[in-house]
Amino acid sequence: MGQPAAISTACEDAMIPVPVRTDGLPLAQSAMAGLPALVVDADGDLKFSTPQASALKDGDGLKPIVRQHVAATLADGHAQLVRVDIDDNGEPRRFDLTLMPSVNGEVLIIARETSFEANLITALTNSRELFRDLAACNVDFAFETDEDGIFTWVSPRGALGFSAAEIGGTHPTTVFGEVAGVELFAAVEAVENVEVWLLGKDGQRHCLLITAIPVKGANGTHRATRGVARDVTVLRTHERQAWRSKRRDDLAAAIIEAMRAEIDPQRMLNVTAAALCRATKSDAVSIVCHNGPLRADAGAAPGESALKLHANSIYHGAYNGTITLFRDAGVDPFGDEERQLLAAVMPQLGVAIALGESMVERGAAPRAGEVSC
Repeated sequence: MGQPAAISTACEDAMIPVPVRTDGLPLAQSAMAGLPALVVDADGDLKFSTPQASALKDGDGLKPIVRQHVAATLADGHAQLVRVDIDDNGEPRRFDLTLMPSVNGEVLIIARETSFEANLITALTNSRELFRDLAACNVDFAFETDEDGIFTWVSPRGALGFSAAEIGGTHPTTVFGEVAGVELFAAVEAVENVEVWLLGKDGQRHCLLITAIPVKGANGTHRATRGVARDVTVLRTHERQAWRSKRRDDLAAAIIEAMRAEIDPQRMLNVTAAALCRATKSDAVSIVCHNGPLRADAGAAPGESALKLHANSIYHGAYNGTITLFRDAGVDPFGDEERQLLAAVMPQLGVAIALGESMVERGAAPRAGEVSC
């Protein structure tokens, strides 16, 4: 019977007494955890605080915002979870407060500082706003599509006459039509400055330069595509016009050079007609002099319903010849490019016709009459 008593005595010696407060508030645990903690009595006076809670104090009392929540807790009698912004000597700080009333009317406040999270959220928000502002300023169209190719985000201005609301939530083919290159909005590989011609809301074709990168998921699968597009329709139009102007000037220069290379008036007209036939892609070309027998024809004989384009040559203020271009009625009609080419050639042709007529009158040009090229 003596042995159990010894065991009991040993167990009692091994136990460490834990001080217990009669108010039941676990202040020791809060202080050991290194948390900001405070105890406020029923009158709202501060009874206890840990060193980490200094930002919540105003001298020997509480910050007004904390005192306000303590009063609400005492009045309600229930624990509260609140978030407060504190000015700690000019430094903004944020705390999540847990206010717990006790049975004797006191309130325990345990706080957790969330200033870092708040600053991070603010920085991310500012960064997102910065991205959106830059996207709106620097590119015509910024976008994101999901794994199915659906637009999940577009820049506020939209694209090609379509508003952001009209584009968002739709498939690119629904907006821009089933055209080559529209699949780049959902590209699974990175693309840079790829030229695509798409249909705008006005029904006209527009040229976009698309740069896009795919976004992969955790398992490497395609999750989204993000990119920007720049409308270069005006630039491409100007480039095309410049190319056409250079081509027209080159053709005119070649025709004029061919005219100058021929001494015989008839051969000069023949060369001119043939060159114009090739340059304008006409089916036939006819050059007729008004004051003499000189004439030149190139190409096949035109039909009755052929499309025609006339231009008159002038020498010393008077018309002295006519060029007529013929094209089958079933093809494209003559346009500004052909008219401008003729306008570049006609002054030189007027001089050549006048010279040729003069040579014919003097008998220096034996080839007179209608000659076919």
